[in-house]
Amino acid sequence: MYRAMVENKMTQIKGFLGRRPTTTKEVNRLLSKVGETGGDTIDSCNRFLKTLIRRQPDSLQRLIGKLAEAIQKEEDETFPAAEEVFRAWWTRHVQWPTYRNRPEDCVIGDNVWFPRRCSLLAKKLLEEGVISSKLNTEETKPKVGDNHEMEFVGQTEGPYKAFGALEEYFENEGWELELPSETIVVDATREKDESRRAFVARSLYLFDKRLQKLLMEIDETVGGVSSATEADGPTVDSEDLLVRRMFGERVNGIALDIGRGPVHRDQVEASTKLAALQFGFLRKKSLGEAIKKTIHTFLVNNLGSS
Repeated sequence: MYRAMVENKMTQIKGFLGRRPTTTKEVNRLLSKVGETGGDTIDSCNRFLKTLIRRQPDSLQRLIGKLAEAIQKEEDETFPAAEEVFRAWWTRHVQWPTYRNRPEDCVIGDNVWFPRRCSLLAKKLLEEGVISSKLNTEETKPKVGDNHEMEFVGQTEGPYKAFGALEEYFENEGWELELPSETIVVDATREKDESRRAFVARSLYLFDKRLQKLLMEIDETVGGVSSATEADGPTVDSEDLLVRRMFGERVNGIALDIGRGPVHRDQVEASTKLAALQFGFLRKKSLGEAIKKTIHTFLVNNLGSS
């Protein structure tokens, strides 16, 4: 879809101008990032988000609350930035895939779209007043020997109400991904003293800029998501299986919900790996990385005998 549009544009440019303008390099760069990601991939991302809401509401709400606090205090250099907040949350809660716990042929991916979506939602909730500007995202507990029970109730009432509103918001609106409309209209009119060649060049330049803007909007939505990882793609329940595995459930336990036998464990392993690759949580090792790993393993294993 995108590629056909770009190739058609390149043919026009070569015919009219006889050379390739520098702006097209940016179009090609963006095109390589978004690929052919379409509605099926967006639906898969949304199923992943809905599964997170259903299975991990507390940790997810706490993440959004922390991100909202980071957005409010972004000018305070002593407070962690949103990227650091997300990284800390991921390190604390997510047990797979990690740098130590992942398939041998994969490394940790870019993981761009998910933290970006969480931050955008936190910002939207702040603007709409769904999250209080004074939301305390830390657990508030009375100290030992503290008899001020009513004071503790007052301190926690606000956060509980905020988290309740957040859960309701998750279920109704503001969370799902949606691709922008892929329509480009260039309204260009040849000026009185403008040559036709200059008019064509200007029109194509405007088209190029509009195309860049569209591809950037798509990248903002699905940055780091792959349109396909294998010919067959992930299984229907891969998003649910991935969330369960990410948050600590063992492969054997998940496999028992499908059936008994090694084939079901292999199914869970393969399905969650494909989903993690699609969502950008993992990426395949490059040839150079694989060779480097092999050499490193060889040297470590033979160090004692040298």
